[in-house]
Amino acid sequence: MEEDKRTFLPYGDSLRVLIAHSELSVSNHKSLLKNKGVFLGDYEKNTTVPTLMKLILDPSEFQELVEMQSSKEDNEKYRTLKLPWKKDVDLFEAIPKDFNINKIIKESTAYKPTFKVLGSPQFKKIDGNSNRVELEYIIERENNTKGWDERKTRHKGSLILEKTASDNIQLVLTKTHTAKETNELGENILKNLKSHFKDNGYVRNEDDFERIQFNHFLNENRIQFLFGFTDAFHGSMDFVKLTDLTVGPDLKEDPPKEIKDFLDGINKLRIQGEALQRHMLISKKEYHSKIVFSSLTIRYKFKLSEGNGSCVVEFVFSDYEDKQNEKAEFQFYIQSITLDKGYRQHANQQKIRKKLNKAIEGQKLFLYEKHKI
Repeated sequence: MEEDKRTFLPYGDSLRVLIAHSELSVSNHKSLLKNKGVFLGDYEKNTTVPTLMKLILDPSEFQELVEMQSSKEDNEKYRTLKLPWKKDVDLFEAIPKDFNINKIIKESTAYKPTFKVLGSPQFKKIDGNSNRVELEYIIERENNTKGWDERKTRHKGSLILEKTASDNIQLVLTKTHTAKETNELGENILKNLKSHFKDNGYVRNEDDFERIQFNHFLNENRIQFLFGFTDAFHGSMDFVKLTDLTVGPDLKEDPPKEIKDFLDGINKLRIQGEALQRHMLISKKEYHSKIVFSSLTIRYKFKLSEGNGSCVVEFVFSDYEDKQNEKAEFQFYIQSITLDKGYRQHANQQKIRKKLNKAIEGQKLFLYEKHKI
């Protein structure tokens, strides 16, 4: 979006494009309305959007909405895959010599895509390690059917491939995305790599990616997997509190009579509050086989060589929440990072984010192996 298109404050129907954006939540709308002194009996978007369209936002309120929309989409979501590795060959040498991301896009779409990749990104070694490689890419997306504020946007994605050093050698792949298009592009690159690895005998023909999926757990195991993130880990991350959780009944099970009325007619329920880890749905283990937890949001304190502070992380089976997809992949993303006062001027937040993501990634793989069926 060019800067000169942001030099006016939209109102009415032109404001609707921004406030109705899917990345903005009901709580975002509620907070803005309260700051304007407007209180409603119902804060669903069908009510809040028309109300906000009648208001005039000052520059700081408008900028806050733009940043909330952008930051939510731009948060990197992390997903992990595994692939058994057959040959004793350096991973970097196994990458196709003629790797061409634009060729992959052309071959994987029957129509002109709505985005382009900037430059010609290539895999590179991480810290000179031939068995740990990374591909980073940025797409520029354009959609003329959208509103004035989102005609042209840029989004990042990446793939990290690491060959484990254990006896049972595996390829661990970490895929990050910020938008639907970067996720789909990442999947097409992985499909291309898998074919190449099989053609060259690095991977057996019958093997496929193992993903962390919703249906890889029993209800009680899934809860243990998710709540394993409330333990201290990596020697640098300490649990502070559970701020949000999403829970619902397992429709294939009869709910316990003590909570039957509470869950009656509910598909999923987002619960927010203080000290949620002591909520009866969590503390009473006899309920765990009858109910479904699909997401948690956790606040941590962290201490790293780059700086100290706190962060908020969401762990979620997003496609299960949206579509009840039993094969929904697990993902996590850091919603926010707040540095302690003494580190705000000089700490490199990008390095801190990378270290936090790596720590969470390690805990995720440990918990998955521990709790999967």
